[in-house]
Amino acid sequence: MTDLSRQAPFGSRVEQLGYLVDDLDAAMAHWTGTLGAGPFFVLPERRFVELAHGGVACDEQMIAGVAMGQLGPVQIELIVPGGGPSTYHRFLGAGGRGLHHLGYIADDYVAARQEAVDGGLRIATEGRSQATRFCYIENEAALAEPCFELIEACDVINDVFAMVARAHAEWDGSEPVRYL
Repeated sequence: MTDLSRQAPFGSRVEQLGYLVDDLDAAMAHWTGTLGAGPFFVLPERRFVELAHGGVACDEQMIAGVAMGQLGPVQIELIVPGGGPSTYHRFLGAGGRGLHHLGYIADDYVAARQEAVDGGLRIATEGRSQATRFCYIENEAALAEPCFELIEACDVINDVFAMVARAHAEWDGSEPVRYL
């Protein structure tokens, strides 16, 4: 088993912290007004080209709402879970709250995914959008604890993450919520 505690998982640093929230507007207000994160960009409804949870294909969407903002060097993703089966519902059902995942962008998605599996972790939810592949990687023995999200690097992902970081660096506190 790979000792992930002695090295940065997947050869990278954490790029994103993903939080599960009940109310996207209230969460954005807290993060911008109290914590100084932002501005937040509300993404349009996410439709995945492919989606599977526990190796079983899913038709339902796992996200009801999502917004991305920045706090210093780390992106903050606020997620309202949808109705479909997902790692979000497993986390909440196991008593987890708040921080759901640490997001990593992988230049070599296949190798990073295999590193996780070889390290004894489980691919919980996996999918593909129009731009990239992603998966949530869980420790089966710690479902109420944060997991990993592995995101395949591509121009679209790199551009969106850079845009959110740039907006934060230039942000004067106005327009704390924006729409993509």
